[in-house]
Amino acid sequence: MKNREVTVEDGEIYSYDYLVIGTGCEGHKEEVKGLSKDFNTFYTSLEDTLKLKSLIEKFAKGRVVVLTVSMPIPCPGAPGKFTILLDDYLRYVRGVRENVQITFLWPIKSVGPPAYNAIITKLFKDRGIEDIREFKFSKVDEGRREVVSADGEGIKYDLLVTIPPHKGVKALIDSGITDENGWVPNDKYTLQYRRSPTESYDEVYAIGDAGSPQILKTGIGAHYQALIAAQNIINDVLGTDIKVPYRGETGCPLVSSSYTPYAKGEAYLASWLYNSPLKPFSPTKLGWFIYRTYYYIYWDSTVKALL
Repeated sequence: MKNREVTVEDGEIYSYDYLVIGTGCEGHKEEVKGLSKDFNTFYTSLEDTLKLKSLIEKFAKGRVVVLTVSMPIPCPGAPGKFTILLDDYLRYVRGVRENVQITFLWPIKSVGPPAYNAIITKLFKDRGIEDIREFKFSKVDEGRREVVSADGEGIKYDLLVTIPPHKGVKALIDSGITDENGWVPNDKYTLQYRRSPTESYDEVYAIGDAGSPQILKTGIGAHYQALIAAQNIINDVLGTDIKVPYRGETGCPLVSSSYTPYAKGEAYLASWLYNSPLKPFSPTKLGWFIYRTYYYIYWDSTVKALL
């Protein structure tokens, strides 16, 4: 960054006046001790997701364990939503839920902000989903088919769904510009590169999942961060001396029920700011239709920066 240059994979070098780092992050299943053939996830690739889909379609009896190894992860609400949708599918579509135990292993105390956590905690309880928080992961014992905690407790599984640890992409780590865990150290308000009081680059911005772990990693957050970074670069080029702060605009849809032959879908698009906590809410049928509608307009609106 001192030379304001980026080297790409084929060796070509590009100089820049401004740099926006939006490379996302990657899951690292190799960091899940003991996990190999039992690795199943919807977090790493389409191929892995389709493999898990096939396993769930055939699963009729036993215990499903949904394991999140550590934080931060992109879209931290996704494991909880997956668990709710899994319950719906096994209960209303397959009709085998009474033969299946679902266990949710979560590495910290809360799933999202308090208002979000309150609803998903109640949903798990009402649906008979075993909910284990602050789970300190140690290893997977594939021979015994157990997830083992730091205190030696073994939790049996018949199907294991794992959200692996995440880091910034290898190219950034190899460049030496990340922190010790592979994240780009950016200021939570300006999004500009801030490694230390003596090492900062105002012309470098990090947005989305690549940035500091103190900034929640969500698609909604990445959208707003892109707007902020772009506007501040425009202001700088025009010489207006105006800085627009990122105020922590983020959010996460909560799905409390999917649309099946036996239940109406219910959802809510929860959103909040750094200094404006999420207020108590209730998922609704209208929220479900808005949530589903967005899937169809995403490519023609958000991706084209129209919404």
